Amino acid sequence: MAVCIFVFFVSVCIFAGIMLHDSRALWSGASFLIMMMCLAIFSLFALYKFSEWLEAHDLVIGILNVMFVLAVGGVALFPVALILVFFIEGVRVIRHEGIKPTNLDIVNVVFCSAMYLSGGLTSNWKLRKEYIRYNALYNYKFHSSNLTKSRKC
Repeated sequence: MAVCIFVFFVSVCIFAGIMLHDSRALWSGASFLIMMMCLAIFSLFALYKFSEWLEAHDLVIGILNVMFVLAVGGVALFPVALILVFFIEGVRVIRHEGIKPTNLDIVNVVFCSAMYLSGGLTSNWKLRKEYIRYNALYNYKFHSSNLTKSRKC
């Protein structure tokens, strides 16, 4: 148990250090993921160690059940929240900088993520065909506009 606590503490320190040093780095997400995995392992060890004590306390088990349902609900709603945040930030960028292919990239990500999340790509061949056509058209326009810019220089 002490080793598990130590590993979790080290992962929290690494995550905090990365967030303090450079929060926009890719390592911040990776260290957060590692920290969450260490937290899950630590939680399982703690539940195993204190399982006999938990059997005698129904109130604590009820609180843990509510926390578990909230955690699963948060994980389930995360993709939807991410798509909403991307959409809002994409609109802000477009309003601030104007419509350019690079600014429309986030709208493409939101559109494709929403289509993927809806599940229509796996069951509906027409939607899958539209998804491929939309991505091909967007990538063609994006790359052709970048080629014309590079030729002018």
